[in-house]
This record gives sequence, structure tokens and C-alpha cells, in this order.
Amino acid sequence: MTSTPDPIRILVVEDNPDYADVIGELLRDDEYPSDVAYASNLHAALDRVTRERFDVVLLDLTLPDSSGIEGLNRLAERAPLLPVVVLTAIDNEEVTARALREGAQDFLLKTDVDGEVLHRSIRYAIDRHAFEARLRRSEERYRSLIESSTQGILIHADGVVALANRALVDLVGLSGSEQVIGRSIWPFVVVEDQPIVERMMRERGQGMAVPDHYDFRIRRADGAIAWVECAATAISWDGTPAFMATFLDVTARKRTEEQLRQAQRMEAVGRLAGGIAHDFNNLLVVMSGHSELLLEELGDDHPAAPSLREIETAAQSAANLTRQLLALSRRQLLQPQIIDLNQVLKRVQSLLSRVIGEDIQISLNLAPELHYVLADPGQIEQVVMNLAVNARDAMPGGGRLVLRTANVDVDSTCAAQHPGARIGPHAMLSITDTGSGIDDATLKQVFEPFFTTKEPGKGTGLGLATVYGIVKQSGGFVTVYTQLRKGSTFSVFLPLAEVATTAEPESAEPAGPRGTETVLLIEDQYAVRAVTRDALQRFGYAVIEAGSGDEAIRTAMRAQQRIDLVITDVVLLGISGRDAARRICSFRPEARVLYISGYTDDAIAHHGVLDKGLAFLEKPFTPAKLARKVREVLDAPQAPGI
Repeated sequence: MTSTPDPIRILVVEDNPDYADVIGELLRDDEYPSDVAYASNLHAALDRVTRERFDVVLLDLTLPDSSGIEGLNRLAERAPLLPVVVLTAIDNEEVTARALREGAQDFLLKTDVDGEVLHRSIRYAIDRHAFEARLRRSEERYRSLIESSTQGILIHADGVVALANRALVDLVGLSGSEQVIGRSIWPFVVVEDQPIVERMMRERGQGMAVPDHYDFRIRRADGAIAWVECAATAISWDGTPAFMATFLDVTARKRTEEQLRQAQRMEAVGRLAGGIAHDFNNLLVVMSGHSELLLEELGDDHPAAPSLREIETAAQSAANLTRQLLALSRRQLLQPQIIDLNQVLKRVQSLLSRVIGEDIQISLNLAPELHYVLADPGQIEQVVMNLAVNARDAMPGGGRLVLRTANVDVDSTCAAQHPGARIGPHAMLSITDTGSGIDDATLKQVFEPFFTTKEPGKGTGLGLATVYGIVKQSGGFVTVYTQLRKGSTFSVFLPLAEVATTAEPESAEPAGPRGTETVLLIEDQYAVRAVTRDALQRFGYAVIEAGSGDEAIRTAMRAQQRIDLVITDVVLLGISGRDAARRICSFRPEARVLYISGYTDDAIAHHGVLDKGLAFLEKPFTPAKLARKVREVLDAPQAPGI
């Protein structure tokens, strides 16, 4: 037994009662049951479709109040989901096309209508309307997916944009898709990167095995440059070959990758610099030590005195260069104190006047109640000097230099742009010049070691690299703001000191450099050991020598006299200087320890900062500096740690 289908509810809108009866008779069919209702005018029809459910409407376009096609429009406005079959006595292709365009699902001439044609048209209208409804829903879902995507989506044919979603519009910096559609894609692609896009389109169009995505730069509407990751595929769009591409903004990732490459370059140079500095500093100890001892022995009136002073000067210059190498590699040993950046700037102001020349006006703009920072004061002074000299070189015809301090808060956005930076309060030191500014190409390399725009022989390329290294090692970061022909501002941000609220006063230099105590000297480089021994003996100390840590331990165990001080290089062949000092102090508790080294070593430091309580003397040192440090350690009220 077959079930009878549900009757189709049909509204016939016809002002001719006789023709309405004819339509009613034609619709009576047992195979296709229908429930027929009538309306004699458009007003009644609009009222009924508002209140009742119908499956289809048969509309006579010649109703007195329908105004032809306008009646179809009014019906579509009142019941947009209702399929309509148009009945008309006018055989006109233009009217037919317009009726179908305005929403009619079928078009019938009254003279051609019979029962089979009428039922077929009604079924066709219902099916077509259902299909169109599904198509609209599908398009709406598709557009919703496209518009809700966080990736920019673009379809273009022959380089002309046919579709662009909201994310794509935002990516290029415009306000609506109408500003993109119909335009060429090429003005949005950076000229230098257009070959990349052309190659991608060519390879995709030819079906070649190509990478999943390409990275290139686009130019936003405001002129800003952004990096995008693009994945594209060849499609057909309205029968025309086209490309659909998705875009992801990877500007932040590119910035991070560049910072990583910069850090890797700095690390590579740092490893090289650390190894060179260690050996070079030992040589400088010998050079400066012997020249100072000879000059003291011969006197200033001796004919060799000028040459010895030149040797001392050259050694000091070489020592400064070595410190720069260690600073840019972040391998020098910092001895931080709680300092006030305002006081640092005040101290170096008079020196700056002599260094940068009288044609540059220097002014200070210091923040009251500036927070204290934990940093090595000597290294921060070097930062200021290097930045000031760099600013001087940008103002060959003179200008103005402004040194400024301020209390600032570093937010998460700023910290993300500077790996290792901390979020929170910082003290800022900035130096602003009125010089030539820095172009984009130079700005990308400005902190790279050995990069310089100066003529050969007029710069080492280490000044700004040293600044970068010192500041990073101190836990801070550096920013640069520049405009061509208007000047530059280098800003140093340092985290606040956490252990005190007031700056510690600088300790006075010990008055008496001589002594009579016994010193155990451990140094595996003979030339360094010899000049250090001679210097200590010159200042009255008794010296016991050892060329290694193991030898020093055996010597200390056999020695009959008291050992007052152990001076040891940190890096030794075999057992380290730190371990040797610990072993010796375990059976010579009266001995104090002074470490010497040419670069930071994990044996005495963490992240380049001296472990609390340790006494340290950085190589290269002069005999006078050694004597002062030895006296300081021996005279300290509390023994330094080991």
C-alpha cells in the first residue's frame, strides 16, 4: 500500500473568476493532491501569505492592483521564501526575463496551460526554490567561513582581485573590500619581492611541485612594510583561470628571527673574542707590568723613559680594545653597584665636553627622584661615552646633544620586541643628537660588531656593539629612534635595583699600597707569573710561586710559613683556580683569596656578575693596581669568599 503524499497548498491570485475555476479544475489531481486557495487581488494575496502557510503562489501579472512586475516584488518582500509561478497573457521575452530575474521560479502563458504543464511548473518552482534556498545557505556559510577566517584570503585572476575577505582588507590597511576588489595585486607587493610572487603563480599554474608557502613583503596602504606567509593554489573562477591565496602576517616572527640571527652572530663573535682576550690580556699584563717596573727603576729622567711611557699608553689602548671585545660578547665580568644614572651623567659631562668638541652643545635633562639601578658604574660610563662619540660623528658640523633620564614602565608589547627584557619599571638613559640620522639599511646592522660607516682607520666598528653587549649583560636593552637629517635617539633601559633604596657610596682607594705579608701566587703562564711576582716583591710582599693548581696545593701543604693571601688565575690547566683555592683554604683557613682573570668564567661568576663576596682583579692590570687590590683584600674587616 503506497502512502498518499501531503497536499500542496497553492494560492491562486487571479481576478477573473472563470479562469480561477479553470485553474482549480486543472489542479485537482489524485496523483498530486493540492489544497487550493484563491485571492482576487494583490492586497488580499499579501494578507493571506502573511497569515497562512503556502507551498507556492500562482500570480497573474495582469491584476489591476499588481502593476505587473511590481506586484511580484511586493509579494517577494512580504514572503521572500515563497516560490512564485507567474501567469500572463503577454508573450514577451523581455517581460519573461525580468520576471525570472525578479524572483519568479517559472513563467507560464495562460493560453498554454493544461493540467500536466501546470503541475510540472509547480513542482519545478518548488524544487528550484528549495535548491536556490540551499544554495543561498551554502553561500552564506561559505562567506561566513571566509569572513571569519583570521587569515587573509584573496582570489585574483590575471593579477586583478576578485574576492577579498575582512582579514585581507585589514592586512593591507584598508577599510572595506570594495577598496581592494577590481584592483591589481602588484601595488601591494614590495617591488623587490614581486619576482617571488610571479614565480609562485607560474609554478602553481603549471602544476609543479613547489613549496607549501612563500614569504614576501607587502606594502600597506599607510606605506608600512609587513611580512606575509602566502599559500596559493590554482583554481577556476567563473570559468577563468585564477589563484586563491591565503595570507598570514608573520612580521613579528620575522623580527624575532632577525633578533635570533643577530644574537647568534654576537655569540659567535663573543666566543672568538673571549678566547682572544684571554691570551691577549696575559700578554698585556707582561707588557704593562715590565714597562711600569722599569720606569719606576730608571726614573723619569732616563733616556728610555719616553719609550716606556709609550709602551704603557699602547698597552692601555690595547686593554681598552680587549674590554670592548669582551663587552660586545657579554663575557666581561661586571662588578655591579647600586647607582644613580643621574650621577653617572653628571660625572661624565665635563669629560664629554673635551671629547666631542666645543661645536656641540651638551645639555642634561635629568628626572628628579630617578630610580636606582644595579650596574657596573664604569661600564655604564663607557656606554654613555660610546653613544656620545657616535652622536658626535653624526654631527660633523656641530649640533646639540641632549642627555636625558626618566622612570619608565616596560609593557609586554615592548618586552616582546626585545628578547630577555623584563616587564615592569625601568630607569631610562637616552642620548639624542641633531645629526644626519640613520638610514634603514644601516639601522639593521648598527649594533653588529665591526660594522662601521666611517672611513678606513677612523673607527673599529665596536662602539655600538660594546654598548649593546654591556646593556644586555646588565639585564637591559637598547632602542633606536631615528629620522634622516633630523637626528637619532639611543635609549638604554635598565631594570631597577631590588636590594636597596639608596645608592652605595664609592669606596675610597686604599692609602698604603705596600705590605710584608706572604702571598701564594698561582699562574700557569710563566711570563705573567714572573712579572706579577716581581711587582709583589717590589711592594714588599714575600711570594711563593706555583704553576698549576695541583702544585699550589702541594706547596701550601709543605710551606712552613703563614700564607696570608692566595692570588690565583681562574682558568688553569688541570684543576681550576676556584677549586685550588678551596682546597688550600680548607687547611689554611687564615688565607684570603684574590682571583685574577682576563674574562668571565663560570667558576667565579653567574651570567657575568661576580659571585657575592669574592675578590677579583681583571686582567690586564698594572703593578700599582695590583698592589692597591692586594692591600684592599688584606685590610678588609671580613675575609672575602672563596
